[in-house]
Order: sequence, then C-alpha cells, then structure tokens
Amino acid sequence: MRDPKVSLAVSPEPPHVDPSLQMTKPTLLTAAVLALTLSTGCLFSKKSDRPKESSAIASENEEMLRKRWVDKRLSELAVQGVAAEAARTQAEREFQEKFGFSTAKRK
Repeated sequence: MRDPKVSLAVSPEPPHVDPSLQMTKPTLLTAAVLALTLSTGCLFSKKSDRPKESSAIASENEEMLRKRWVDKRLSELAVQGVAAEAARTQAEREFQEKFGFSTAKRK
C-alpha cells in the first residue's frame, strides 16, 4: 500500500510539448470556422427584398383559382336550381366583381 503523504507530495511531471504544437489546434480550428463562414456566402450575398415574379406562374395560379372558384360557385347555384348556363354566367360575373382580375394575358 502507498503512503498517502508520498503520493500527494510527488506530482507527475507534465509531458513536454513543443510550444508551436500548442498553437496548432486553436489555429486550425479558427481557420476551419473562417473557411466555413466564408464559403457559405451568407456574409456577402444580399437577397432582393422583392420576390421575383413570373408572369407565367402568376397567370397559371390566377386561372386555377378562377376555375376552382367558378366551379364551386356553379355547383352552389345548381343546387339552388339555377340553369347551368345562367349559373356559369353569374359565377363568372361574381368572380370578376370579387377578385377584380380576369384571365387576360399580362404584358
């Protein structure tokens, strides 16, 4: 069994490490973080505040909205007993009044 006084009094000598190697790890870590930050492009790229608008996509979405809305309203009017052609005309007119745009091509 060891004597407690001896084990406390004797401290192991730290291993000798070259001072240049002590700086290598923090330097590499800093370089890796810096490279990662610069490679993402987040620092230098600025997105436009306004989203890009595609007239083809906008027209397609408007047409889909119009078709679905008119079909829904057409079925509501048919349930009420309105004739098919009169219901379609009324639904299209209501859509125009409510949303204020038509399917005419944009310039």
